[in-house]
Amino acid sequence: MPDVRLVNVTKRYGRVIAVEGLNLHVRDGEYFVLLGPSGCGKTTTLRIIAGLTKPDEGRVYIDGRDVSGIPPEDRNIGLVFQHFEIFPFMTVYENVAYSLMIQGLDEEEIERRVYQALEVAGLNEVADRYPEELGAPELQRCSIARALAKGSRLLLLDEPLGSLDPETRERFRFTLRSLVKGRGLTAIHVTHDQEEAMAIADRIAVFRRGRVLQVGTPMELYERPASIFVANFVGETNFLEGVIERSGERSLVRLRGDLLIEAGGSNLRAGSRVVIGVRRENILLEEGKAEGLNALPGRVIRAAFLGKIIRYRVELDNGDLVEVKQPTRLGRFFGEGERVYLIFPAEKVLVYPYPEDLRYELALR
Repeated sequence: MPDVRLVNVTKRYGRVIAVEGLNLHVRDGEYFVLLGPSGCGKTTTLRIIAGLTKPDEGRVYIDGRDVSGIPPEDRNIGLVFQHFEIFPFMTVYENVAYSLMIQGLDEEEIERRVYQALEVAGLNEVADRYPEELGAPELQRCSIARALAKGSRLLLLDEPLGSLDPETRERFRFTLRSLVKGRGLTAIHVTHDQEEAMAIADRIAVFRRGRVLQVGTPMELYERPASIFVANFVGETNFLEGVIERSGERSLVRLRGDLLIEAGGSNLRAGSRVVIGVRRENILLEEGKAEGLNALPGRVIRAAFLGKIIRYRVELDNGDLVEVKQPTRLGRFFGEGERVYLIFPAEKVLVYPYPEDLRYELALR
């Protein structure tokens, strides 16, 4: 099970820096996701690992071996793309066997490897069918089976679920993870879909404009996002501006309109401008103020019933707008125009120093 290391990797296209000073370690047997908006450098990073793109600076190591000058075919990797690279004039069996035939393996070994890979990918029953007879999930399984048959221990997946419809994509991502983890492979998976990344990854690297902002487990990124951008990109977060009144294990923040809230620990000095973040699902709406908890007064200006959840937009008394996701099972529906209190625990409040350009931090690109 190979690990992968990128050391000080940089790639430029003229004046555009696609990847800048990247240091990354993907562990043995890990399902690792590169997450970020379009054009952030994640696909360029994957292509550098594959050997399809040569970095201007830095080194790439696979299983401790420096592969920086080694061509893709000698890196023992399997590539799976969003658009299925399947030969339309070959059956599923022939597609999976093709690379083994090119290697010059004998027929018995080819047959053994192909049927083993087809069984793992759940394709034995369609081995004799042509691509035109298959659905998108089966075509993607064929791409994966081809990589497995080749004996690759490292899978590089570039938006592999992007061509599937939403319902199929949600089902197949768990199948994909099971295939990888069941075979003890290392996988590096590129996506811009944060829900997909959270559902499938052991760890995630969040990219923005050629740099990695944070690496962590899905829970770490959700509970302890290191920046405003990460908190905004991973999950749904409300951001409000304020000033630190008191710092320490429990900090006190004054919002516009003299609204006070208690937040988690902060080492920022009193008087410092800050941006606080509160996840939409960490807020409850109540008719009255609950003693001992943060409670901000406001008025419901929009309510949308969506089955399992209700989405609210609330205008606080200071004029700030806050979005709330509340489970329907709580049994209380607030109509537009109703007065409410927004209740949330201090430990769920994220506190960030006020940035030089807040609009830039909040942009999802």
